[in-house]
Amino acid sequence: MSPRVVLDWFWQPRRADGLAAIRIVLGGYGLFYLESRYKLLSRTAELPSDLFRPVGLARLLSVPLPPEVVGWLIAAAVVLNVAFLLGAAFRVTGPAFALLMMFLLSYRNSFGMVHHSHNLFALHLLVVGVSHAADSLSLDRLFGSRRSSTVPATDWRYGWPVALVMSVTAMVYFLAGVAKVLGPAGWGWASGEVVRSQVAVNLVRKHLFGEASSPLGEMLYPYVAVFTFVGVMTLVVEIGAPLFLVNRRLLAGWAIATFGMHYGIAWIMGIHFDYQMSGAMFAAYVPWSPLFDHLRTTTTRLTHWSPLRNALGHRAEAS
Repeated sequence: MSPRVVLDWFWQPRRADGLAAIRIVLGGYGLFYLESRYKLLSRTAELPSDLFRPVGLARLLSVPLPPEVVGWLIAAAVVLNVAFLLGAAFRVTGPAFALLMMFLLSYRNSFGMVHHSHNLFALHLLVVGVSHAADSLSLDRLFGSRRSSTVPATDWRYGWPVALVMSVTAMVYFLAGVAKVLGPAGWGWASGEVVRSQVAVNLVRKHLFGEASSPLGEMLYPYVAVFTFVGVMTLVVEIGAPLFLVNRRLLAGWAIATFGMHYGIAWIMGIHFDYQMSGAMFAAYVPWSPLFDHLRTTTTRLTHWSPLRNALGHRAEAS
């Protein structure tokens, strides 16, 4: 890939409303995460200090924070999350929310098992948080405190964050695929036996601990060909992720396949990746601007539709 192609990819002009839509989706998911994980984050702060093994931004700490401080940080995250979602004082609240969420996620992972499922969420927040994502569909835009009149509605400033979000996503999946083939199983992942073995271990573990197992996983276990297909498709989706960036249709196909892959993992193994399965991870792949144009056109047609105008006119006269 030539440097020119890379530059065109990152500096491609895009519309402000498309980037704003991504901000809103990420902000909405952030509120869902903080609401659903509030008790978990609070309990994490009360764990014994000898379990503390700092990772990520939590490496700035040598000892755990007092539970009261963690509680205040969670409350601050909620406030900043709302500001992020609404696009209020985004020049400050955007980066602040992204960094605080990255810290809270790192802090949670510093006690026991490291969970990687929300790494992408943290990275996406960071990219969008330092961008011009509040130049449209925001309180900043409404009150004229953010967007300069010299910046057009379509600009490279709204293009690079979208391209970077998709590029970061592709690289995370690529690294996951590389980790698989560099592991003990190597390219044996493509045979299907590795995936099948993982499903078996997961089923046995859940039976031993009295957890609900996946009926679909038990039903499919005898069919090696199914897991061969799953193994091959997993490597294609993960290792091939950067290659799909070169074409919009291929990129859309990759997003759909990856979305389906995560639901397949949930149905077969009972393992849920909330950010991916919510669809929020794929916000950058949605053609928001054409959708907004279609919505405006449809709304205009409805307002000029004769039966509707007549009905509204009769109601106005009656009132």
